[in-house]
Amino acid sequence: MPESVKNENNCSKCGIFSRLATANKSKKTGQQQYRSWCVTCEKQRKAKWVQENIEHVLEKTKLWQEANPEIVKKTKTKWANNNKEYGAQYKREYRQKYPERINAHTAARRRKVRCNQPPWASRKDLVAFYENCPKGYHVDHIIPLRGKLVSGLHVITNLQYLPAAENLRKHNKYEINKPSN
Repeated sequence: MPESVKNENNCSKCGIFSRLATANKSKKTGQQQYRSWCVTCEKQRKAKWVQENIEHVLEKTKLWQEANPEIVKKTKTKWANNNKEYGAQYKREYRQKYPERINAHTAARRRKVRCNQPPWASRKDLVAFYENCPKGYHVDHIIPLRGKLVSGLHVITNLQYLPAAENLRKHNKYEINKPSN
């Protein structure tokens, strides 16, 4: 019997003749089993169960994500790459909705930069370095101002030009070059 005929029948919930939802394969026969509900009714049943058991679902999801960080990171990266317009729109709306948060973040960054700029550093040289940044590049602190292990200074010798994508990927990480044996 063709597969399309096997999984079409009257739904025992809504009574409509349509494609039935699939269940797991039978352990005895190894054949695909079908539920008595149609795909639509089965989706509604699952959605209702999730709503009723949301704490359980969230706990299981959190545990799985903690056990599979590589898959989570890969999935989030893939989603972000496929939804760049959505991400840009979300950021625009966030900046418009919460300008005070953006201002506070910007002010905190400026304070951090000022605190990490020693009195002997030439402000004129720093401004010139930023103004001469090539198009498509960012000015990057070689040793980040807010690193986890070490924090750098806002001085000309701690600045470099990095391609924008590489700088965004680097974030505030500092990799110590280990001498080769």
